[in-house]
Amino acid sequence: METIEKWVEKRPFLKEIGLLYKEAAQIAEQALPSLSLGIAPSEWEGLICGKEPVMEHIKNALAEKAGCLLENLCSGLSETEGLPERFREGCRSITGVSGGDKSFYRGIIFAVAAGEKALNNAVPIDSEPLARFLAWNAVRACLKPYVGDIAKGCEKSGYDKPLCPVCGKEPPMAYLKKSAKGRRRYLICGCCGSRWLYKRIGCPYCGNSDQKTFTILETEQEPGIRADVCGKCGCYIKTVLEPAGPAEEEWAWLHIDILCSERGLKKRGGLLDEERL
Repeated sequence: METIEKWVEKRPFLKEIGLLYKEAAQIAEQALPSLSLGIAPSEWEGLICGKEPVMEHIKNALAEKAGCLLENLCSGLSETEGLPERFREGCRSITGVSGGDKSFYRGIIFAVAAGEKALNNAVPIDSEPLARFLAWNAVRACLKPYVGDIAKGCEKSGYDKPLCPVCGKEPPMAYLKKSAKGRRRYLICGCCGSRWLYKRIGCPYCGNSDQKTFTILETEQEPGIRADVCGKCGCYIKTVLEPAGPAEEEWAWLHIDILCSERGLKKRGGLLDEERL
Protein backbone atom coordinates (compact mmCIF):
# COMPACT_ATOMS: atom_id res chain seq x y z
CA MET A 1 0.00 0.00 0.00
CA GLU A 2 1.37 3.40 -0.95
CA THR A 3 2.10 5.70 1.98
CA ILE A 4 1.15 9.37 2.22
CA GLU A 5 4.85 10.25 1.92
CA LYS A 6 5.21 8.36 -1.36
CA TRP A 7 1.96 9.80 -2.65
CA VAL A 8 3.04 13.37 -1.97
CA GLU A 9 6.53 12.71 -3.30
CA LYS A 10 4.97 12.07 -6.71
CA ARG A 11 2.58 15.02 -6.30
CA PRO A 12 4.49 17.78 -4.45
CA PHE A 13 1.60 20.24 -4.87
CA LEU A 14 -0.22 18.18 -2.21
CA LYS A 15 2.56 18.62 0.35
CA GLU A 16 0.70 20.77 2.88
CA ILE A 17 -2.58 18.89 2.91
CA GLY A 18 -0.71 15.58 2.83
CA LEU A 19 1.18 16.61 5.96
CA LEU A 20 -2.09 17.57 7.62
CA TYR A 21 -3.68 14.18 6.99
CA LYS A 22 -0.51 12.33 7.93
CA GLU A 23 -0.24 14.10 11.30
CA ALA A 24 -3.96 13.71 11.97
CA ALA A 25 -3.73 9.99 11.21
CA GLN A 26 -0.82 9.60 13.62
CA ILE A 27 -2.69 11.37 16.39
CA ALA A 28 -5.72 9.16 15.78
CA GLU A 29 -3.55 6.04 15.69
CA GLN A 30 -2.18 6.81 19.13
CA ALA A 31 -5.70 7.17 20.49
CA LEU A 32 -7.13 4.17 18.62
CA PRO A 33 -7.45 1.81 21.64
CA SER A 34 -9.77 4.32 23.33
CA LEU A 35 -11.92 5.10 20.29
CA SER A 36 -14.03 1.92 20.14
CA LEU A 37 -17.77 2.55 19.85
CA GLY A 38 -18.60 -0.96 21.05
CA ILE A 39 -20.73 -1.86 18.02
CA ALA A 40 -20.70 -5.54 17.01
CA PRO A 41 -20.47 -6.43 13.28
CA SER A 42 -23.96 -7.96 13.38
CA GLU A 43 -25.52 -4.74 14.68
CA TRP A 44 -24.83 -2.60 11.62
CA GLU A 45 -27.49 -4.21 9.43
CA GLY A 46 -30.20 -3.30 11.93
CA LEU A 47 -28.88 0.23 12.33
CA ILE A 48 -28.78 0.77 8.57
CA CYS A 49 -32.36 -0.45 8.14
CA GLY A 50 -33.65 2.51 10.17
CA LYS A 51 -35.36 5.49 8.59
CA GLU A 52 -32.69 7.91 9.84
CA PRO A 53 -28.94 7.92 9.19
CA VAL A 54 -27.06 5.61 11.55
CA MET A 55 -25.32 8.56 13.18
CA GLU A 56 -28.58 9.58 14.80
CA HIS A 57 -28.52 6.32 16.79
CA ILE A 58 -24.86 6.33 17.80
CA LYS A 59 -24.31 10.05 18.34
CA ASN A 60 -23.87 9.79 22.11
CA ALA A 61 -21.05 7.25 21.94
CA LEU A 62 -19.60 9.03 18.92
CA ALA A 63 -19.59 12.42 20.66
CA GLU A 64 -17.79 10.95 23.66
CA LYS A 65 -15.03 9.25 21.68
CA ALA A 66 -14.67 11.67 18.76
CA GLY A 67 -14.85 14.62 21.15
CA CYS A 68 -11.74 13.40 22.98
CA LEU A 69 -9.92 12.90 19.68
CA LEU A 70 -10.99 16.34 18.45
CA GLU A 71 -9.33 17.87 21.50
CA ASN A 72 -6.13 15.94 20.73
CA LEU A 73 -6.22 17.00 17.08
CA CYS A 74 -6.56 20.69 17.93
CA SER A 75 -3.75 20.49 20.45
CA GLY A 76 -1.39 18.35 18.35
CA LEU A 77 -1.86 20.08 15.00
CA SER A 78 -1.38 23.51 16.55
CA GLU A 79 2.25 22.52 17.16
CA THR A 80 2.92 20.76 13.86
CA GLU A 81 5.67 22.47 11.93
CA GLY A 82 5.13 22.70 8.19
CA LEU A 83 1.41 23.44 8.37
CA PRO A 84 0.23 26.94 7.39
CA GLU A 85 0.40 29.32 10.34
CA ARG A 86 -3.23 30.35 9.87
CA PHE A 87 -4.22 26.70 10.33
CA ARG A 88 -2.10 26.30 13.45
CA GLU A 89 -3.45 29.56 14.85
CA GLY A 90 -6.99 28.36 14.21
CA CYS A 91 -6.27 25.21 16.21
CA ARG A 92 -4.85 27.29 19.06
CA SER A 93 -7.92 29.52 18.95
CA ILE A 94 -10.27 26.54 19.31
CA THR A 95 -8.17 25.08 22.13
CA GLY A 96 -8.10 28.44 23.89
CA VAL A 97 -11.86 29.03 23.91
CA SER A 98 -12.51 25.46 25.07
CA GLY A 99 -10.95 26.20 28.44
CA GLY A 100 -10.09 22.51 28.69
CA ASP A 101 -13.79 21.62 28.93
CA LYS A 102 -14.35 18.26 27.24
CA SER A 103 -18.07 18.96 26.85
CA PHE A 104 -17.05 21.79 24.51
CA TYR A 105 -15.60 19.27 22.04
CA ARG A 106 -18.51 16.86 22.51
CA GLY A 107 -20.84 19.71 21.63
CA ILE A 108 -19.04 20.27 18.34
CA ILE A 109 -19.35 16.58 17.45
CA PHE A 110 -23.06 16.62 18.35
CA ALA A 111 -23.60 19.62 16.08
CA VAL A 112 -21.75 17.98 13.19
CA ALA A 113 -23.59 14.68 13.64
CA ALA A 114 -26.93 16.48 13.66
CA GLY A 115 -26.07 18.40 10.51
CA GLU A 116 -26.37 21.76 12.24
CA LYS A 117 -25.03 24.75 10.33
CA ALA A 118 -23.86 26.49 13.49
CA LEU A 119 -21.46 24.88 15.95
CA ASN A 120 -20.92 25.60 19.63
CA ASN A 121 -21.54 29.31 20.17
CA ALA A 122 -18.15 29.61 21.83
CA VAL A 123 -16.31 28.69 18.60
CA PRO A 124 -15.07 31.87 16.87
CA ILE A 125 -16.87 32.40 13.57
CA ASP A 126 -13.65 32.44 11.59
CA SER A 127 -12.61 29.12 13.18
CA GLU A 128 -15.90 27.31 12.50
CA PRO A 129 -14.86 25.78 9.14
CA LEU A 130 -11.67 24.42 10.73
CA ALA A 131 -13.53 23.09 13.77
CA ARG A 132 -16.03 21.33 11.52
CA PHE A 133 -13.25 19.92 9.34
CA LEU A 134 -11.37 18.52 12.34
CA ALA A 135 -14.58 17.21 13.89
CA TRP A 136 -15.34 15.17 10.77
CA ASN A 137 -11.79 13.84 10.80
CA ALA A 138 -12.30 12.71 14.39
CA VAL A 139 -15.57 11.04 13.40
CA ARG A 140 -13.86 9.28 10.47
CA ALA A 141 -11.17 7.93 12.76
CA CYS A 142 -13.76 6.49 15.15
CA LEU A 143 -15.67 4.84 12.30
CA LYS A 144 -12.63 3.58 10.38
CA PRO A 145 -12.51 0.19 12.19
CA TYR A 146 -16.14 -0.39 11.15
CA VAL A 147 -15.92 0.53 7.44
CA GLY A 148 -15.98 -3.13 6.36
CA ASP A 149 -18.87 -3.96 8.70
CA ILE A 150 -20.84 -0.97 7.42
CA ALA A 151 -20.40 -2.08 3.78
CA LYS A 152 -21.51 -5.62 4.63
CA GLY A 153 -24.45 -4.30 6.63
CA CYS A 154 -25.55 -2.24 3.63
CA GLU A 155 -25.44 -5.27 1.32
CA LYS A 156 -27.34 -7.48 3.76
CA SER A 157 -30.01 -4.84 4.34
CA GLY A 158 -30.33 -4.04 0.64
CA TYR A 159 -29.36 -0.40 1.13
CA ASP A 160 -29.02 1.16 -2.32
CA LYS A 161 -29.53 4.89 -1.78
CA PRO A 162 -27.09 7.52 -3.09
CA LEU A 163 -26.72 9.18 0.33
CA CYS A 164 -24.36 7.90 3.01
CA PRO A 165 -26.19 5.44 5.30
CA VAL A 166 -24.25 6.67 8.33
CA CYS A 167 -24.26 10.47 8.08
CA GLY A 168 -26.63 11.16 5.17
CA LYS A 169 -24.12 13.15 3.10
CA GLU A 170 -23.56 12.98 -0.66
CA PRO A 171 -20.49 11.02 -1.81
CA PRO A 172 -17.73 12.80 -3.76
CA MET A 173 -16.02 9.56 -4.78
CA ALA A 174 -16.52 5.95 -5.77
CA TYR A 175 -14.30 2.96 -6.39
CA LEU A 176 -14.58 -0.14 -8.53
CA LYS A 177 -13.98 -3.57 -7.03
CA LYS A 178 -13.52 -6.75 -9.03
CA SER A 179 -15.93 -9.61 -8.39
CA ALA A 180 -17.06 -12.83 -10.08
CA LYS A 181 -19.83 -10.81 -11.75
CA GLY A 182 -17.52 -8.04 -12.97
CA ARG A 183 -16.63 -4.77 -11.33
CA ARG A 184 -18.93 -3.51 -8.60
CA ARG A 185 -19.15 0.16 -7.68
CA TYR A 186 -18.96 1.41 -4.12
CA LEU A 187 -19.62 5.00 -3.13
CA ILE A 188 -17.30 6.70 -0.62
CA CYS A 189 -18.50 9.30 1.87
CA GLY A 190 -16.09 12.23 2.06
CA CYS A 191 -17.27 13.16 5.56
CA CYS A 192 -17.51 10.04 7.71
CA GLY A 193 -15.59 7.68 5.40
CA SER A 194 -18.28 5.02 4.99
CA ARG A 195 -18.52 2.96 1.77
CA TRP A 196 -21.55 1.19 0.32
CA LEU A 197 -22.51 -0.73 -2.81
CA TYR A 198 -24.35 1.24 -5.48
CA LYS A 199 -25.59 0.45 -8.96
CA ARG A 200 -22.87 0.28 -11.60
CA ILE A 201 -24.48 2.78 -14.00
CA GLY A 202 -26.26 5.83 -12.65
CA CYS A 203 -25.68 9.34 -11.35
CA PRO A 204 -25.84 9.44 -7.54
CA TYR A 205 -26.82 13.12 -7.68
CA CYS A 206 -29.73 13.36 -10.12
CA GLY A 207 -30.66 9.70 -10.62
CA ASN A 208 -29.96 9.67 -14.36
CA SER A 209 -29.35 6.10 -15.59
CA ASP A 210 -29.18 6.63 -19.35
CA GLN A 211 -25.76 5.21 -20.17
CA LYS A 212 -25.54 7.19 -23.42
CA THR A 213 -25.51 10.48 -21.48
CA PHE A 214 -22.40 9.66 -19.45
CA THR A 215 -18.84 10.53 -20.41
CA ILE A 216 -15.50 9.70 -18.82
CA LEU A 217 -12.72 12.20 -18.15
CA GLU A 218 -9.28 10.62 -17.82
CA THR A 219 -5.68 11.87 -17.76
CA GLU A 220 -2.46 10.08 -18.73
CA GLN A 221 -0.78 11.44 -15.61
CA GLU A 222 -3.26 9.72 -13.27
CA PRO A 223 -4.30 6.36 -14.75
CA GLY A 224 -5.68 5.19 -11.40
CA ILE A 225 -8.68 7.49 -11.41
CA ARG A 226 -11.29 8.96 -13.72
CA ALA A 227 -14.19 11.35 -13.46
CA ASP A 228 -17.57 9.91 -14.44
CA VAL A 229 -19.56 12.83 -15.81
CA CYS A 230 -23.36 12.98 -15.97
CA GLY A 231 -24.57 14.78 -19.08
CA LYS A 232 -27.94 15.50 -17.49
CA CYS A 233 -26.92 17.45 -14.37
CA GLY A 234 -23.33 18.29 -15.30
CA CYS A 235 -21.92 16.79 -12.09
CA TYR A 236 -19.04 14.35 -11.83
CA ILE A 237 -17.96 11.73 -9.35
CA LYS A 238 -14.32 10.74 -9.02
CA THR A 239 -13.97 6.98 -9.52
CA VAL A 240 -10.87 5.20 -8.26
CA LEU A 241 -9.77 2.18 -10.27
CA GLU A 242 -7.11 0.94 -7.84
CA PRO A 243 -8.43 1.63 -4.32
CA ALA A 244 -5.71 1.46 -1.66
CA GLY A 245 -4.12 3.84 0.81
CA PRO A 246 -4.31 7.56 -0.05
CA ALA A 247 -6.04 6.75 -3.36
CA GLU A 248 -9.26 6.27 -1.39
CA GLU A 249 -9.04 9.72 0.19
CA GLU A 250 -10.64 12.87 -1.20
CA TRP A 251 -7.62 15.09 -0.50
CA ALA A 252 -5.40 12.92 -2.71
CA TRP A 253 -7.30 13.97 -5.83
CA LEU A 254 -7.71 17.73 -5.40
CA HIS A 255 -5.93 18.26 -8.72
CA ILE A 256 -8.61 16.18 -10.45
CA ASP A 257 -11.25 18.47 -8.94
CA ILE A 258 -9.38 21.48 -10.33
CA LEU A 259 -9.25 19.87 -13.77
CA CYS A 260 -12.98 19.20 -13.71
CA SER A 261 -13.75 22.71 -12.47
CA GLU A 262 -11.75 24.19 -15.35
CA ARG A 263 -14.02 22.27 -17.71
CA GLY A 264 -17.16 23.67 -16.12
CA LEU A 265 -18.16 20.47 -14.32
CA LYS A 266 -19.88 20.58 -10.94
CA LYS A 267 -18.65 18.88 -7.77
CA ARG A 268 -21.06 17.53 -5.17
CA GLY A 269 -20.41 16.17 -1.71
CA GLY A 270 -17.18 15.96 0.17
CA LEU A 271 -15.74 17.57 3.26
CA LEU A 272 -13.12 19.59 1.40
CA ASP A 273 -15.79 21.11 -0.80
CA GLU A 274 -17.91 22.24 2.14
CA GLU A 275 -15.25 23.60 4.45
CA ARG A 276 -13.02 26.39 3.18
CA LEU A 277 -9.95 26.23 5.38
